[in-house]
Amino acid sequence: MPSAWYQFNNLRFDIPSNAWMQDSNGDWVCNFRDQNNGNYLVSGNIDINGDPQIIYGIAATNFTNSVATFAFGFSDSFPVLSGLNEVYGSMSASVTDGTGDGISLEPTASKLQVTDLNGTNMGVDVGNGYTHGPGFPGESYDAGFDSRGPVPGPLGDWTQMNSELSFTLTGGSDVATMNGSAVILPPQAVPEPASAVLLVPGLVGFAVWRRRRS
Repeated sequence: MPSAWYQFNNLRFDIPSNAWMQDSNGDWVCNFRDQNNGNYLVSGNIDINGDPQIIYGIAATNFTNSVATFAFGFSDSFPVLSGLNEVYGSMSASVTDGTGDGISLEPTASKLQVTDLNGTNMGVDVGNGYTHGPGFPGESYDAGFDSRGPVPGPLGDWTQMNSELSFTLTGGSDVATMNGSAVILPPQAVPEPASAVLLVPGLVGFAVWRRRRS
């Protein structure tokens, strides 16, 4: 079974196993939403299948009056894939300025997102962060997009893929919404184009695309 977690400042929470279910295609799907004492709201959709790929949409709202740190992580194990596979990663983000006093989304490391595929770091990011404002309360802004691959993965056996992101977000009901994917493609497979992601202010946009199944 896949696993996932999120963190607000120094508080880390594992998403419980009963939040996961398998759909009619055999994909593991997780929908979660959690709010803590008016400090934050996190919600997300995660779809993990055995192709293998991880696709997710995450929204984090900081209700405090100070900058907070958010982090998310997803992991999945699968039967051994051998040979020269290809890997692909993508991510997009938007931000919503809750009170119009300005908004800032900054990575806590050199990359806003790291997609790790058996030691292959795709380095998918949306730049060095995003700052805007002051502006209008509730106004949303495009915070960036990045796509990497497909690129050759290392020779050897593949058994696990992970995706992590960590960032700081200003307070005052500011929202960061992120969509991303991490995919391993068998040799000579041709992926379908990724669907365009519609980022709705304050909501999770969930980008879903799958390779055709015969």
